[in-house]
Amino acid sequence: MLDNLLTIIPGSLMVLSLLIMIFSVQLFPPILGMGMLYIGSLLQDYIGNSTVSLSYFFSGGERSPADLFIFCILLVGGMGMARKNNLNKGKRSKNSRKEREEELEGYRLLYETANDAILIMQRDKFVDCNKKALEFFQVKPEEIIGKNPVDFSPPQQPDGSQSREKAWEYIESALTGRPQLFEWQHQKKDGTRVDCEINLNTFELKGKLYIQAIVRDITHRKTIEKELRRSKEKIEKLHRVALAMSKCQIEEEVFQLTVSAAEEILEFSLCSLDMVEGDYLVVKATSSGLPAEGTRSLKIDEGIAGRTLLTGKPYLIDDIRKDQQARPASGDYKSAISLPIGEMGVFQVAEKRVGAFHEEDMALLELLISHTTEVLKRIKSQEKVNYMTFYDPLTGLYNRVRMDEEIFQIDHEDNLPLSVIMGDMNSLKLVNDVFGHAEGDRMLRNAGQVISKICRKKDIVGRWGGDEFLIILPQTTSQEAKKVVTGIKKEIKNF
Repeated sequence: MLDNLLTIIPGSLMVLSLLIMIFSVQLFPPILGMGMLYIGSLLQDYIGNSTVSLSYFFSGGERSPADLFIFCILLVGGMGMARKNNLNKGKRSKNSRKEREEELEGYRLLYETANDAILIMQRDKFVDCNKKALEFFQVKPEEIIGKNPVDFSPPQQPDGSQSREKAWEYIESALTGRPQLFEWQHQKKDGTRVDCEINLNTFELKGKLYIQAIVRDITHRKTIEKELRRSKEKIEKLHRVALAMSKCQIEEEVFQLTVSAAEEILEFSLCSLDMVEGDYLVVKATSSGLPAEGTRSLKIDEGIAGRTLLTGKPYLIDDIRKDQQARPASGDYKSAISLPIGEMGVFQVAEKRVGAFHEEDMALLELLISHTTEVLKRIKSQEKVNYMTFYDPLTGLYNRVRMDEEIFQIDHEDNLPLSVIMGDMNSLKLVNDVFGHAEGDRMLRNAGQVISKICRKKDIVGRWGGDEFLIILPQTTSQEAKKVVTGIKKEIKNF
């Protein structure tokens, strides 16, 4: 009552109020004692540990007007401060409640707007979920509340484990206070299976234990992981093919390895490896099951293959029907990849679907064909070295080194009777001196062609040196050998 009065008494009446209090204390000392106890408690609440001695006012003896004035000041000030303190406490309490409400509203907003599905469980039953969870499982609130996680899972997980048993293991572990993070496959209302990452944590509310389940869709991540594994497997296969190719000694082995590797790393309906022979691209290897019409040869300037060979560039064609240069073996093929094998040939794959191939497919094939190209170049270089080692570059016949080897190998009684023809060109030196060495070389080449034409396949023909030629005829009598000599002389005259 008194503190209310203090808030409304005008300043002009304050002095009068103090005088009345002083007078009252003089006349009624007991009132002073009770008042001081009250004021002391108020002051102690307000000023905390500060020492305020009020014993003076309880002692006997006469009190001066100054003493009573001080007492009244303390009385009025103490009550004012106590009221102010009560008002501040009320404001702080009201502000705290408001802050708590705002904080809870913020949490609720985060819960409802989260990008992940969030569900609250009591043991193995859902009791609440956010909007994202409803969207994820394609259900209404009443279709999920009270349900079990297994109700939204296939009977078995991808690893073969039973969903019911596995789910309960995770839930039990979470209830013991151990957070759980694991991958799981859920099943939506329409039957679609979705790979998820599940995070389980427990919390207590009003004496009850709950599990918070955060469900994150990792389908995209799993797809990327799967593609990375497939790419890794393809690269490993290419590496194995490259090692196998490095051991190849003949071109046919390389052709077959290239086609086999392409069939392993890509999906397609047709595959063809063509090599240049004269003015044509001749098919050397094809994919299994290729129809007969898919093996026809093309001119080196014909179709997409011809363009690939002439430009030396790879081509990825989404729709063959839109390419005016295309000459597909069948109208069934819609898309293709065409790659040059250096200047030696072309490798192509085709599929019956439009847009069947991607940049990644072409990159893998380019890597494969780069190995093929290098190995073919090595084999061709080796063949060239071998040719220069054992063949006469001018006539194309065996040289003396190779003839020596052939003589050693033919030294067997199965080749008897054995005949040998030795001949030379007359006046070769004169032709070289008068008409030049180019004319002399032409005469040697012509002689070599005539001898090769008259001799049999089993006969061994070589340029022994200078203008001399040597012919070894296994299983040939002297009479048969004379017929060969006659045939050579006659052919040379008519040449």
